Amino acid sequence: AIVLATCSLAGGGEDVQSPQCVPSYRPGWLASAEQDCRVSRICCDPAMTCFEKDLEHAACLPSCEPGIHYDELVMYWQPWSCVPLYAALYPVVAAEELEAAAVEAPFNTPSKLRFVYEDFLQQTTSSGKPLLDDPRPMDEFHHTVGSCKQRCGMDPRCDCAVFTEVNGRCEKRQACDSSPSFFQQHAGQSVFLKVPEARFDWQELNHTNLVTAAGGSSEGQVLEGVTAEGCRRTCDVSEFCECVVHQPATGRCKKFSDCTHEMMMADSLYNVYLKLVPKVEDPKVEPSPFQDIPYAIAAGFVALLILGVCLLFRGKGDSSVRT
Repeated sequence: AIVLATCSLAGGGEDVQSPQCVPSYRPGWLASAEQDCRVSRICCDPAMTCFEKDLEHAACLPSCEPGIHYDELVMYWQPWSCVPLYAALYPVVAAEELEAAAVEAPFNTPSKLRFVYEDFLQQTTSSGKPLLDDPRPMDEFHHTVGSCKQRCGMDPRCDCAVFTEVNGRCEKRQACDSSPSFFQQHAGQSVFLKVPEARFDWQELNHTNLVTAAGGSSEGQVLEGVTAEGCRRTCDVSEFCECVVHQPATGRCKKFSDCTHEMMMADSLYNVYLKLVPKVEDPKVEPSPFQDIPYAIAAGFVALLILGVCLLFRGKGDSSVRT
């Protein structure tokens, strides 16, 4: 069960429930239910970080070394992945919810767009929203760098993957931001950022919203808490997306296809980013110096034919005059 604490909003508003912080892990014992930080991801001691051991256990530790922690009881000698579980990342989702999502939308068809990867080795990122749609969570594990990139490449929503070396975990994410402020050094983890081979320019329309009733087709789900760049990246990796609508205050992001200026309206809360797809121009073919030769030959043949006919008739005329 998720333990919740109540707090009052400033100004006398209604009480709001928020996840309770988790006490520090007591060495030598597997964390009990109240010491499991997989749900809240919040440690009571700010010097502690919530580290994952496996899919069923995480604890608040000052640091974490991947592998077996021999200060635990022998029965708990299973390796720790030591993946840091930050608040608002890696949300815990029930297996039934994962299975339902996978049945409704099996994302295993690659996009027609061609991609390359930017590798951020020995680093991790705090940006991006996890794509939790796998009915078998263990399928995230036991990957190589190549299979992790392939896993992200097969999902048209994925724009980056976070790879953990110790257990081969490959986590797909969307709306990743490539800004340096979101990256930090992390031994044993790497981030692979998917980038289209054909880069797109963007037209930024500030204080503008999209009138969906005028046409635009929405694409995918609404994302919350993402940056403007992360929002644009969700459109970058989509072959159908033409624009995104982003709300800076909340980080709300929505993709659309069939976007036109006629569908825009003034709205101080939102910004619209139009993808400017470069026009493919017909290649310029330089005239060949030999391309007129066939015509010259044909013209010469016709000229010779006419000359021959003229000489023939002239010869007949001369013979008739002599007789």
